[in-house]
Amino acid sequence: MPPYKVKADGHDQPLQGNPYYDTINIAVIDDHVITKTGKKDGKVTLDGRVTVSADGATKTEVQTQIGSTPFPMEITIKYARVSAGKPGSHAVSGGWQTTEVDVSNHAEDTTFKVSGGALSMIDRMGRSFTAKFDGTPAPYKGSDEFNGVSLKLIDARTIEESDLSDGKVVKISRWALSPDGQTIHAHFDDTHGHIQEQDGHRVK
Repeated sequence: MPPYKVKADGHDQPLQGNPYYDTINIAVIDDHVITKTGKKDGKVTLDGRVTVSADGATKTEVQTQIGSTPFPMEITIKYARVSAGKPGSHAVSGGWQTTEVDVSNHAEDTTFKVSGGALSMIDRMGRSFTAKFDGTPAPYKGSDEFNGVSLKLIDARTIEESDLSDGKVVKISRWALSPDGQTIHAHFDDTHGHIQEQDGHRVK
């Protein structure tokens, strides 16, 4: 997300270069809480509330993202402080490091099915594919980022997924199922040095 600098006065401020909203409204609620409202073409696309802990060491942001998925997505992001703000500044000021990200309303719940040497995937955001484990490219449907996918079976509990854009690998994911089958660990690599780790839990 491109960085920005705007007044925290509770009014819509114009933004440049942001693909999700062209105005942002930052309002100070109290010494430890602010709200963020992003709009695109006058319609709300981001509704967020940021709360800093009483000791100033942690921060929690709850966002509702609207319009980028088939239904509103609620995301909870937790941060740890890495540097203090300027003397007299709001508690949210300073440097923060992300420690946890959770899709609170299950918007990313995903169903996998293995049959006939192939894996089928479908999620609540409308994305889906069916691909064999032999690395043969297959169509990736419903995604703005990818239009193809290929799979490799690393072992009995691990799958490597390569997401493609016009035949070029743009993301590599490894899915590893726990021995009890209740948790899946995901390792995401955007091929540009950015790595993300995430755990998912069986819901049925």
